[in-house]
Amino acid sequence: MQHNSNISHQHIPESALDHLAQAEAILKEHYDDVVIAVNHQETRNIKVCCSTPYAGLGMLTTIQRNLKGSIENAEMTQMFYEESFEFDE
Repeated sequence: MQHNSNISHQHIPESALDHLAQAEAILKEHYDDVVIAVNHQETRNIKVCCSTPYAGLGMLTTIQRNLKGSIENAEMTQMFYEESFEFDE
């Protein structure tokens, strides 16, 4: 488990880890390979779960490409949104 170095280390509570394990089990019922990365809202610790570590490593480049595309789409949407307000004024 990773944690941010700018805060004091706190473990993710067991109840949150139990919820994560339940979510992982549900996903594994429907998908062959599962990679889950979560950031705990209170401790800010990052937890990564992977059903098959080697498959997870293979999926990382696709995940990164998809995330980059999502960020670019969100930035374009924000730019169009801001520009639409400039024309209204």
